[in-house]
Amino acid sequence: MLSLCVIARDEEDRLGACLRSVAWAAEAIVVIDPRSRDATADVARREGARVVERAFEGHGPQREAARALARHRWCLFLDADERLSPEAGVALRSAMDGPAAGIRFPRRSSWLGTPLRHGRWGHDRVVRACLRDRGRWSAGLHERLEVDGPLATLGAPILHDPYRDWLEHLRTIDRYSRQHADELRHAGTRVGRGTPTARAVLHFVDAMTRRAAWLDGPSGVAVAALGAAHVHLKWSRAR
Repeated sequence: MLSLCVIARDEEDRLGACLRSVAWAAEAIVVIDPRSRDATADVARREGARVVERAFEGHGPQREAARALARHRWCLFLDADERLSPEAGVALRSAMDGPAAGIRFPRRSSWLGTPLRHGRWGHDRVVRACLRDRGRWSAGLHERLEVDGPLATLGAPILHDPYRDWLEHLRTIDRYSRQHADELRHAGTRVGRGTPTARAVLHFVDAMTRRAAWLDGPSGVAVAALGAAHVHLKWSRAR
């Protein structure tokens, strides 16, 4: 038996597809940031989900709140801009009957409608399912699901469409680079004068060469360049 756990804010246009992709789950829990200004909660209820409003304290704490509310043996965690592929649903149900305490998925992201198979996005792997009492989400900006026990790795993906348009991507870079910079400062990280440029160049070169982002065409190059811009802005703000 599986509980689907989703966190959301202003996601009325995408939440329904996320929930329907795991319609076979025994229950769905949607933890909503009370600052949502649209009909996210109404969409969740219409799809049969249990809605809980909780002040946003970070992605990790929000996911932990959903895990604590879950009633079933297994939990699957998705964001509103993600969907479980049909193949992953079949593989997940099979893996839940095995010895694993957690399950890792490939995540296949698209950028403004173009699926990416290469670059940093094309090599994404995420742990997103666990036995409810064997997993816990870490805090901080780079939250991750820590599982006490063995992991099973599936070949079928979670599908991810993170940005509706260019502007949303740029706003996300601005917001996350500030948060990353704050973490670096709080950790006492020393940032040299040339660090922002050096790290941005390394990010872009790695994405384009070792990870072959160019094979995804203009979209792959754009994502590599935007990733480098994020890195430069993060380290510049930390400095």
